[in-house]
Formats: sequence, structure tokens, C-alpha cells
Amino acid sequence: MIVRRFRSVGWVGCVAVAALGCYLVSQRVASERASVEQLDRRIVMARIDIRKLQTELGTRGRMPVLEQWNRDVLALSAPSAGQYLHGEVQLASFEVSAVPPPVIRQVSASAADSVTANAPMADDDQAPAIQAAPEQQPAPAQPMLRHANYEKPAGSAFAADTHTVALLDDHALADLQQLARRERHGSKNAQ
Repeated sequence: MIVRRFRSVGWVGCVAVAALGCYLVSQRVASERASVEQLDRRIVMARIDIRKLQTELGTRGRMPVLEQWNRDVLALSAPSAGQYLHGEVQLASFEVSAVPPPVIRQVSASAADSVTANAPMADDDQAPAIQAAPEQQPAPAQPMLRHANYEKPAGSAFAADTHTVALLDDHALADLQQLARRERHGSKNAQ
């Protein structure tokens, strides 16, 4: 009898142990799934890194070819510190006129011809002829690059209206020159 009473307690215990076992198995599966997902993310990141490294390796492998093209055909170079402008006056000196100047043709007529030209004519053969000046030699082509000079007017009225505008101040120019020196030393060390 006692065995029958304890049998129900035994079944409850077995069911509890089985439920606890199933719960532990599901927890173990969830933790393994999380570790597998983490591993998948690491694999994807490794593939991205491999792709980046392959691209960089391919680019660096082609660098001698690119340098040869640049040397032979393109002739590109990084800007140097001397290529930066120091003000508006230097910028204005680089203005290039895209429209060519018009051709001027000169025509001359005497005063007597102009008076008789206004009078009524009886016959077209008697009309005074307006003679064109002989063709002059074309003016030599003006250079594409022109130099602009600016002189400050004397007087204090000009000084009152001035205000300092810095396109590239001394500090920025010093930084650019320092970077240029570093690049030159870096390119010498690489060779």
C-alpha cells in the first residue's frame, strides 16, 4: 500500500526530472545556437577583411604599373606648398579670357565724298567710291597668362577701408610645408 502511495510521488518526480532535463537541453541548444551565430558573424567579418586585403594587395601589386603610367603618360603629382595662392591679387592674375578680341577693320572716306554721297545722284557711275584702308597686319596673339600688378593708392582714405582677409595665413602655410617635407622624406624612405 505504501508503495502505491509513493508511486504517484515517484511519477511526479520522474515528470519533474524529465521537464528539468528538457529545459536544460533547450538552454544548451540556445547557447550553442548563439555561439554558432557569433561564429558566423566572425566568418563574415573575416571574409570582408580578406576581400579588403586582396583589393589592397592587388592595388599594391599594380602600383609599379600605375607609377609607370603616371610617369610616362599622365604626369600627375600632388600639389606642393608653392601652388597655393596667397591672396585675391594672385587669383586675379590667373584670369583667362575665353572670348577672342573682335577684329577691327578700318575704313576711310574723305569729307568731300561724304558730302556728295548725301546729295541725290543722277547716275550710279558718278557715285564716289569709299575706299577701304589696306589690310593691316593682324596684331600678335596676346599671351594666355597675364600679370596683374596692384599699387596701393597714397593717402589714408584707403587705409581706413581695409580689413584683413586671410586665405592662407602663415600658420596654415607652415603646416602645408611641413606636410610636404614629410611626404618627401616618406617617398625617399620608401625607395
